[in-house]
Amino acid sequence: MLGAPAGRMGRKARRSPIAETMGMECLGRRAAVVVVALGLGACTGGRATDGGDARGAAGSSVVTTATTAALRPGEIAPGLKLVPGDDGHLPVKVRWVKAVDTAEAMAVIDGTLYVAGALISALDLRDGSELWQADNQGNGFDSDGGVRIGSDGPDVLRVFAPFNYDIRLARRTGRQLSFAHSAPGSPDPPLVDLTSGPPASFRVVPGLDETVAYRDDGSTAWKLLSSSPFVDPLPAASVGETVIVATSDQYVVVLDPVR
Repeated sequence: MLGAPAGRMGRKARRSPIAETMGMECLGRRAAVVVVALGLGACTGGRATDGGDARGAAGSSVVTTATTAALRPGEIAPGLKLVPGDDGHLPVKVRWVKAVDTAEAMAVIDGTLYVAGALISALDLRDGSELWQADNQGNGFDSDGGVRIGSDGPDVLRVFAPFNYDIRLARRTGRQLSFAHSAPGSPDPPLVDLTSGPPASFRVVPGLDETVAYRDDGSTAWKLLSSSPFVDPLPAASVGETVIVATSDQYVVVLDPVR
């Protein structure tokens, strides 16, 4: 499936909850901070503008005692909690959490998670490190919903917002190949599906205050609780048994099964 479209509550980017807590600002427009194994890492990665190459010195985040001290009990990121379901046990564990800027769509291919929002980012699915980040000639990609992410030829990523823009990027570097404004009523461009669809292990229902995962028997398996909802959450995605959630308080959360 394509990165699922969604209408948004708000368009204007705000400072990340992580940035407000930790006093960080990265990449000008907003902080992008990885939380790995409940530790906050430094901002990394490059930024692509028109015709530029977005490759940067992205790497794995470092877990330190100092950074985890900012989290309250039960939090996996500032203001975000992962809690067990009806049986009191968590069947999932956090791989990483990352603050994003108003996520409009997600897609996964070849171990890379692409997130389209005010900026377009490529994240290493293994640890959340930023591979590249693209903007609109120094501006954001604000949209009015319905954003889709797909492939348009070998190694070409295409992001289409039906009322706003149509952009093609080099998938591995984030270099902008083309950009056009899309008018209302424009036909959807042909895109090759990238994502694998909703999780098979749980039925994940996103919400503003909480995202709830249900088992086949209807019992609750786990919940993500958001203390500062800001935008509409996206439908959950998956890669195998790994679940990927974009929450209402602008986090991307990657969860693995507990063995």
